[in-house]
Amino acid sequence: MKEEQIREAVARRDHEAMEWVMNHYAGLLWKIIYSILHNASTEEIEECVADTFFHFGKIHFLSNPSAVV
Repeated sequence: MKEEQIREAVARRDHEAMEWVMNHYAGLLWKIIYSILHNASTEEIEECVADTFFHFGKIHFLSNPSAVV
């Protein structure tokens, strides 16, 4: 997927696009969170990653509620 296609699909709250973003960025996000919370357990880091993606979707919805089909 191209960047513009991803943005448009995420704006439409397309499930496949959201899944692509999560799959594509989860590893990077994990590394960033680990570098900040290096003493945290695996479960705590996983929770932070999940919370980040949850809030990503929530923030996008709040900024673009008309995108919900």
